[in-house]
Amino acid sequence: GQVTEGLVTSGPLFVDILYNRAHPKNIVVVWEGVNSLTAGDTAAQAYAALTTYIQERRAVGWQVIVLGALPTTYTGVPADYETKRIAYNNLIAANSAGADATLDPSADSRLSNPADTTYFLGDRQHINPAGRAVIAELVYPIVTGLPNSIPTITTSSLPDGTQGTAYSRQLAAFRGVGTLTWTATGVPAGLTLNTDGLLSGTPTATGDSSIHITVTDAIGTTGTGTLSLHVAAPIQYFAPSYTTGLQLFIDPLRSMYQDAAGTTPATGDGDPVGLAADLSGQSNSPSQSTANKRPLLKLNIQNGKPALRFDGSNDVLVLNNTVTYGTVFAVVNFNSGGNFPAYNGLLVTQNGAAGGDNFITGLGGGSTSLYTGGASITHYVNGVQTHAFSPLSTIKIVASTFTAVSKTKLEIGNDGGDFWNGDVLAVLAYDHVLSPSDLATVESDLNNYFAIY
Repeated sequence: GQVTEGLVTSGPLFVDILYNRAHPKNIVVVWEGVNSLTAGDTAAQAYAALTTYIQERRAVGWQVIVLGALPTTYTGVPADYETKRIAYNNLIAANSAGADATLDPSADSRLSNPADTTYFLGDRQHINPAGRAVIAELVYPIVTGLPNSIPTITTSSLPDGTQGTAYSRQLAAFRGVGTLTWTATGVPAGLTLNTDGLLSGTPTATGDSSIHITVTDAIGTTGTGTLSLHVAAPIQYFAPSYTTGLQLFIDPLRSMYQDAAGTTPATGDGDPVGLAADLSGQSNSPSQSTANKRPLLKLNIQNGKPALRFDGSNDVLVLNNTVTYGTVFAVVNFNSGGNFPAYNGLLVTQNGAAGGDNFITGLGGGSTSLYTGGASITHYVNGVQTHAFSPLSTIKIVASTFTAVSKTKLEIGNDGGDFWNGDVLAVLAYDHVLSPSDLATVESDLNNYFAIY
């Protein structure tokens, strides 16, 4: 009395529990369709549910034989039943579901006429014992013709590994008799494949490997497969070698979040950044609670490294902590034309009515230089003491030093409504004026990492 949709529900409960790897064959014969078609399903709907059933059983390890629907002239059968039955049987024969074998029993003349009481009951729908004997006769050679259960590797791919980082992946297979034993050749250095199928270890070299795998069952039947494994070099994060007095450290390659609460990581190209976690250890993480004011994470901007892209319209990250600043660094460019149209702010402090300090800000008025704050700020661009920022679109390392000040607010990307339009690859802030040698050290660290010049 089931329909094909019901088979999907009952399969795991009543069929899969009977699967036994001690047997050389585990075969399920599925025969349904009349009930679905007479209940109103189209041929495609009935076959869609049957497809799910077939694929789920095969995933467990069953070999599946599917039988087509028989004709019926049972009282109350819809007038279009025969048309739908033929379409349904054609779908079964086409076998897009991947059954191991299919059979149309109505192709046998003994089961083609439901009025023939030699094989059908008087209701002209169900077959009698003689009809069931015909089904057994037709199915038996298919059952015996199916091969013994061959171990089949079901793991289709392997996640990438990283040199020097522990790796573990359990391989999977179905079918086969008894316990399966795994072996392999071509396994990357540092990894091993255990006999239970666990690929684990710590890769010692980078590169691509083709791992040729053999799985053998208890009676010696084997299945084989090849899986590719890429071992990448470990990610090299920027780490300044001079850290004394470091108050703020932002690296878009890590610890970026789409929301201001820091719950959803920002890792994809174009993800909004609502929180840039401070890596200095001082918990000075700038954020943005308004969704349309968040810069975007952009990947592979310079030397394979990402950046925060500020749109020049309203993007800004805000830090509302009291922090002392004496030296700041930024790896940055400006993407709006060949000059600064206004006092476009990158790193600007605000402290209530007392105003703020423009640590890194465009001079505006068509200039290509940085604002000096009345000569109180000294800028270094790519290691050279200068206020010149031309060409603006080229990524540069900018360092600014000034008399150390304590401020309660820092805005990244805004100076009173004049917004920065460009990419920011790193920000560092120290609480004192760095000596020339310490400036050179941090500058060199940044250049080695980002390959600026």
